[in-house]
Amino acid sequence: MGIITGGRYNKMMKNRWSLAWLVAIFLWAAVSAYFAYLHTFTIKTYYLDEKIDLGGRQFIVQEINAFNFESVIPDSSGTWWIDVISKLPVSLQRPFYEIVNFYSRPGITYKDTWEVDVKGVAIPRLPERTPGSLSIYIDGHLGGQGASQPDNDDYTFFSSRGDCFSPEDINQAINLILEDKDNGQKAVITLEPQWEKKYYFMRLPRKMGTDPANIARRFFELVVQGKKSEALKLVIVEKRNEFNWPSSTEIWNQMSSGDNLSYSLERQEKQGKYPVIYSLTMGGIADTAPLTVKMIKNRDHYEMIEFM
Repeated sequence: MGIITGGRYNKMMKNRWSLAWLVAIFLWAAVSAYFAYLHTFTIKTYYLDEKIDLGGRQFIVQEINAFNFESVIPDSSGTWWIDVISKLPVSLQRPFYEIVNFYSRPGITYKDTWEVDVKGVAIPRLPERTPGSLSIYIDGHLGGQGASQPDNDDYTFFSSRGDCFSPEDINQAINLILEDKDNGQKAVITLEPQWEKKYYFMRLPRKMGTDPANIARRFFELVVQGKKSEALKLVIVEKRNEFNWPSSTEIWNQMSSGDNLSYSLERQEKQGKYPVIYSLTMGGIADTAPLTVKMIKNRDHYEMIEFM
C-alpha cells in the first residue's frame, strides 16, 4: 500500500471541496430555477384603443387580459420570518422579505375556467354617483367592475371582470356592455381579441390602466435630477433629437412635485401621422398657463411627443 504524502493528501482534499462546492451550486441553481418557474405567470393579453360614446362621455377600452388562475393572499401571521424581519435593521428588511418571498410557493390557484379583465379610461371623469348607476360588464359573463379616480384627475380608470370562460370562449368575440341606469342609455362594443402571451415574474398586471400623469411626473423628476438622457427615454424615438424642452426650471420643479396640480385628458383622433393622440393638460402651475403634453399610447405605456 502506498503512502499518501502531504501534498497528495492536500490535493485530494482540495478536489473534494471543489466537488462539494460544485454540487452545492448545482443544487442551489436547481432549486432557484424551480421557484423561478413557480413565480412566472402566463397571461393572454390584447392591446387596443376602442372608443364608446355614452352620455356625453368617452369610454376607451385599452387592454384585455385573460388568465386561468386566481391569487390568494396568504395568512402570514405567526410565520417564522415575521419574527426574524422585525429584528433586522430597516435597510435589510426589504431584501430579506424579497428572498423569503422568492423561495416560497406563490399564492396562486389554477382553475379549469378562465377570467377576462377589460381595462380602460373614461373621459371626462365619472361622477361620484356613478358606481351605483353605471354598469360595465361582459355579456353572459358577469363578474364585477371597479373604478379608480384620484381627486385631481378629470378622468377615471375602469375595469370589468368576466368569469367562467371556457378555453373556447376566450377565442370568440366578447361583447362589452355599458349601461347608464339613470338615463336608460346603453352601448355595446364587440371586441375580438388577438391574444399574445405575456409573462409576469413575481407580480401580476395592474388592476387599472397606466396613468399618463405618472409618465409626465416621472419625466420632470428626472429632469430636476439632471438626468435628461433618462428623461428622453420617455419620449417617442423620432422626437428625441429635436425635443423642445420647457424653458422654465421653476416649471420643472413644480411638475416633479405634483403638489396642487390638476390633470385633464383628451383623446384626439387622426392627428397627423398618429392615429390617436392623448393630450394631458396640467393645471395649477403658479404664475403660468396650464401646460399640455401630447402622448401616444404604445401597448401598456405612454410615450411623450411634445409640450405645448
